[in-house]
Amino acid sequence: MLFRLPITILSLVFSVLIVGCQTTVNSFEPPEISFSEIQKSGDYCEITDPIFSSMFKEYSTWWSGACKNGSPFGSGTLLTFARNSLAQRYEGPMQTGLLGQERHGKGVITYFLQHKVGLPNSRLNRWSYEGDFKHNKRTGTGVYTDETGLKVEGNFINGKPHGSCIVTAPDGSSGEVEFDNGKPVR
Repeated sequence: MLFRLPITILSLVFSVLIVGCQTTVNSFEPPEISFSEIQKSGDYCEITDPIFSSMFKEYSTWWSGACKNGSPFGSGTLLTFARNSLAQRYEGPMQTGLLGQERHGKGVITYFLQHKVGLPNSRLNRWSYEGDFKHNKRTGTGVYTDETGLKVEGNFINGKPHGSCIVTAPDGSSGEVEFDNGKPVR
């Protein structure tokens, strides 16, 4: 059933969702692959991004595709570990941009860890996004899904829904919602 979702409900949903912006995969459980297996594997090489690694020393990033001048290039799988746990997986094309390695083209990214948003007992849901990336941002046509069952299909600009999108609530009801840079409008 297609209907217009009330703006107040959408504002609550997207106040959490838009903090990151998101994707589409059926499982939010990380694949059975350990950090030590990746380190020992000849299929992946560790990627060092000077900006990212200096800010987040507990993270390490591994790439399965080709490299150009020491950076991921072309299609492959990018795995990011937080300590020894898989935090995110990206499958798709990469290119070298102004700020280092960039997701660019059609791909799928899944975040497996839950993130606190600053309030006691609060967290962001695990999520996935399948669609277009431009200069490392979810920009173009895509589908965001989170572990609660919330789904947003449509156009994204800089990681946020923009324009007319189909939103499916966790209970399965859906409707068309107009967004302006991530905010629902009437």
